[in-house]
Amino acid sequence: MPRPYPEEFRQDVVRVVRNRGPGVTVEQVATDFGVHPMTLWKWMRRADIDDGSKPGTSSQESAELRDARRRFKLLEQENEVLRRAVAYLSQAHLPGKDLPAREGAGRGRDARYGDVPGAEARQAALLPLARQAGARRRTGTGLSRGRAVRRPPRGPGVRLPVPCR
Repeated sequence: MPRPYPEEFRQDVVRVVRNRGPGVTVEQVATDFGVHPMTLWKWMRRADIDDGSKPGTSSQESAELRDARRRFKLLEQENEVLRRAVAYLSQAHLPGKDLPAREGAGRGRDARYGDVPGAEARQAALLPLARQAGARRRTGTGLSRGRAVRRPPRGPGVRLPVPCR
């Protein structure tokens, strides 16, 4: 959602308020510029924090924190994918868990079940794990294999039928 007032306009209005005459109130300046007085007070408070005259987190620091949090979240997701990959690949080295060389391996290969040997099997097995960690899946859409599923209504005013005896 775009900001309704550009930053340059905000700075100009704050500058006018700070350099106003002795009989001019903040409310009068706000109505002259078509801004709500409380909005102008907030701009002045933010400008004081950015200038360093009042304690608080400046706009630049807030932007840096926001970017750092976004990057941290991305790194956590990547770490989760790697953890799952290590868990999957470590299962292949356990006794009895090796991918068997099948007879007739040329027919009916299916990467989902580990029939493809080597790196192709690992890549195909890791792809669903990466999808799970990277994106949320929509559930409860009301469709089951392309057909509409009728669900009973729920809620405080809905009464279920009572079986006859």
